[in-house]
Amino acid sequence: MSTLVIVDDNLDFVINLYNQIVQLQIPKLQVTCINSNGKEAINTIIKLKPDIVLLDLFLQDISGIDVLDEFIKHKINTKIIVMSGYPDLIYKCHDKKYYNYIYKILAKPFNYKDLSTLLQTLSIENNSKFLRTAIINQLNLLNFSHKSIGYNYLIDTISLILERNYKSYNLEKDIYVQLSKQYKNVKAFQIKWNIEKLIRTMYRDTNIHTLHNFFNTDEDTKPTTKLIINTVIDKCINS
Repeated sequence: MSTLVIVDDNLDFVINLYNQIVQLQIPKLQVTCINSNGKEAINTIIKLKPDIVLLDLFLQDISGIDVLDEFIKHKINTKIIVMSGYPDLIYKCHDKKYYNYIYKILAKPFNYKDLSTLLQTLSIENNSKFLRTAIINQLNLLNFSHKSIGYNYLIDTISLILERNYKSYNLEKDIYVQLSKQYKNVKAFQIKWNIEKLIRTMYRDTNIHTLHNFFNTDEDTKPTTKLIINTVIDKCINS
C-alpha cells in the first residue's frame, strides 16, 4: 500500500483534491494525512514516512520551500509532487539541490488527469518495490542460488502474479509467455527450465526441517514450482 500526505492550507482546494483522488480509485493508494501548515507537515512526514507528498508551496506559516529544506536536512526519502500558482516559488524549485526530492512540479490550476497519471505511476513503482522485497525475504528462507538466472525469473514470476492479482494462472501458457516478452531473446520454455533447475538445486541444498517449516507440512515431498509460488504469495499477503 502506497501512502499519500497532502500539504495545503486552502481548505476548499484540499476537499476538492481529496475527493478527486478518491474518485480516481487508484489501487493500493491511501491518503493517510492532510496538513494545513508547513510545520505540522514536517512533523507528520518525519513520523509517518509517506511514499508520496503533495506539497503546496504557498503556506501560511512557512513556505513549501522551507518544508523542502527540512526534507533535505532530515534525508526524507519520499516522492514529492510540488503544487503552486506562484511562478517565483516554482522557479526556486529548479535549484539543483531539490533534484533528488521533487518528482514533479504541477502549476495551479492543473489537470487532474495529469495528477492521476503521476499518482498511478508512483503507486505502481512503490508497490512493485515493496512486493519484490517481500518476495526476496521469503525466498531467502530457503537455500536458493542468487547467482542463478532462474532466481530472477522466479522473483519476476511471483511479482507478476501478485501485481496483476491473478486468482488462477497457467505458468506455461500465460505467465512465462508474458515474461518472455519482457526479456530479450528469452523463450518461455527457457524461463520454465531455469526455474525448475533452480528449485531442484534448492531442494538438494535446503535442510529438510527448514522445508517442513516453510511449507508447513511434515511430508517429505519435493516442492513444485506452483507450490513455492503459492506459498510465497500467501506469506507475502499475510505478513
